[in-house]
Amino acid sequence: MNEQRRAEGLPIQSAAGTLPEERREQFEDIDPAWCPAWPVDWQRCFHLTRQHLDTGGTLPMTPGDVVHQGEDLGRWVRAQRLGWEKLTTVQQWMLEHILGIQPASDDEKPAAFNDAAKDPFGNERVGFESKAEIKRSEWGLTWNAILETGGVLVSDKIKLNFGISAIKNA
Repeated sequence: MNEQRRAEGLPIQSAAGTLPEERREQFEDIDPAWCPAWPVDWQRCFHLTRQHLDTGGTLPMTPGDVVHQGEDLGRWVRAQRLGWEKLTTVQQWMLEHILGIQPASDDEKPAAFNDAAKDPFGNERVGFESKAEIKRSEWGLTWNAILETGGVLVSDKIKLNFGISAIKNA
């Protein structure tokens, strides 16, 4: 059939990398959400987290919270939340709607590494950026003053932006 399509100048279908129908059905019988394009370790951790939740467990949010069959599910959940943009939309949907995992907020994300370079003096310099939002009241800072307009002088919500530059010690 491919020879005929090739002779007619039509595209031919390649079977490279595809599973035989019987093998694909066997995988679907084990796990209907199985996707050959996704890493096996991702699918394994998804399945183990789902099993953990189905047996009454709570969603592990911190590395070391739950280790099942050698997989640190807390570490995996954290990695999914922090790497949300790298996931496919289907993976994002599955995490949200099946496991209840939400993407990490900007406050939860670690500082972004900007660059490393030699400065004009020959020092190796690195730069980081990060931001956070806190509530003053959670830190016991409750002082305020009422303005003539009825508002308050200082907001309870404080936004912090960090730009950090560091030089490596010789």
